[in-house]
Amino acid sequence: MVTISYGEHWSNTELSKVLANDQATNLLTRISEDKFQSLQSFIGTSQMSIVRIDLPDLILSATDASITEFNSLIDSFEAHIINHHVYDTTLNIILHRNSVKKFCENLRILKTNENENQYVIGLISAGLSEMALICMGFLYLTILGIKCQPRIDYGVDRIRRINTIIEEFNTNLVNIVTAGMEGALFSVVAELSTRPLLCVPSNVSYGYGKDGEASMISLIYSNIAGQGIFNNTNMIGACNVAANIISVTKKRRQLEYYSVLTVDTDEPITYETHVNIAQKLRIAPYIVKPLWSSDLPRQVLLLHSLTDSTLLNDCINTLKQMNSIHIHTTYVTVGKVILMANSIKEQLIKSDCVILHASNGHLPAVIGGIIKEMEAEGNGIPLIAFSTNSQHESIKSIVNSCSNNVATTNSMISAAVLALSILFNN
Repeated sequence: MVTISYGEHWSNTELSKVLANDQATNLLTRISEDKFQSLQSFIGTSQMSIVRIDLPDLILSATDASITEFNSLIDSFEAHIINHHVYDTTLNIILHRNSVKKFCENLRILKTNENENQYVIGLISAGLSEMALICMGFLYLTILGIKCQPRIDYGVDRIRRINTIIEEFNTNLVNIVTAGMEGALFSVVAELSTRPLLCVPSNVSYGYGKDGEASMISLIYSNIAGQGIFNNTNMIGACNVAANIISVTKKRRQLEYYSVLTVDTDEPITYETHVNIAQKLRIAPYIVKPLWSSDLPRQVLLLHSLTDSTLLNDCINTLKQMNSIHIHTTYVTVGKVILMANSIKEQLIKSDCVILHASNGHLPAVIGGIIKEMEAEGNGIPLIAFSTNSQHESIKSIVNSCSNNVATTNSMISAAVLALSILFNN
């Protein structure tokens, strides 16, 4: 795991302690040029030297390079930065030397094995202005060991002229889209692909609704269901949810494999057999007979803070349109989650997806914190939040959650549609 730290307001002393830690895997964000110069002066000529690198140039060159060109490129990069931390002025980040090492190692592995059956996340931007966001996503996902396919400047007009793009959108396991201005690309990809869609408004728009406000408003008022909404420029949050979707998909496919394997080997089919398999894979053991992939039950945990749970019927009925869905509904409050954290965590571990009703960002932050612990243990699951409050200010509060692993939707039906796209993402 890589630790994301917003280093903008950290003192030089605090930053230098992180960089001096040989066990750290930090990515320090929002480091301005002035902040970097100040930190470099503070560190001086110690062993914590920081090298200035153009990471976007490296990432874009490596993406389209042949294997020979790629190896030469990475060899040159590693020789330049060996045992150094890296600072990038475009992304405004400092990458700890351990994270730099991990990035290079995983980049080699993913490039060498690119023809193998890998889970691929699409990183799609509407214009060149979102290049930094795409590169940040590529950097972060690569450190996590996840293959991604960057597509920069793929706006609506360009998509109309590329015949193979729809096939690519539907080949990617997850699509992360970033756009500014009115954010039309979000709706276009939502209608062209059945894959989970995570939307990151950029802050490059101008005029009315500048700084990404217009594209955020477009998402909040969108009538196309299934779009996961993230805060302006929050590419890290979208990548965390995408990584959790991959984690759940891997486990489900493993369970499907073991179920078929059990049948093929003529092993006696018992409830205990499937429970043992489920426990081995840390998946809920709700299996009572031999099951094939289309029959494996999907576990949805629906957490809510409503005194009248019938208000959730639209969400539940939408989920039940698909077979093999088990829905477990639990009433929660912030205090209840804090006091019963272990019990809530047990329910989360048994689930393939969590849908959370919240009136503001408080519950998503607390539940997201528990899922962060699960991510560190290799048990990450996607968390989708929505509000039944007609005032869209509540959605903005959820979007602003500090847990950084919550996909927000603008309605309960949209939450259910996004959940279905995750659960049946085969």
